[in-house]
Amino acid sequence: MEEYTYKGSLKKVFDFIRERKVTTLCEIIENTNLSKRTVLYAIKKLEAMDLVYISICLNDARRRYYCINIA
Repeated sequence: MEEYTYKGSLKKVFDFIRERKVTTLCEIIENTNLSKRTVLYAIKKLEAMDLVYISICLNDARRRYYCINIA
C-alpha cells in the first residue's frame, strides 16, 4: 500500500479507519472528535481515492461499515 500524506480531518479519519480496519460512523465521530458532516466529507474523499469502501450490513440495510481498502 502506498504511503499517503494528508492533513487535518482527512488524516484523522483515514488513520482511525486504518487502525480499526472496519468501523462505523458513530465510532469514527466519537474517537476523532469531528462533526458528522466533516467525517462524511472525509469518507467521501477517501472513497473517491479508493482508500476506503463502504459495506452495508445485511441484517440492517440502514447500517454502514467503513472499511480500509487493502487492494
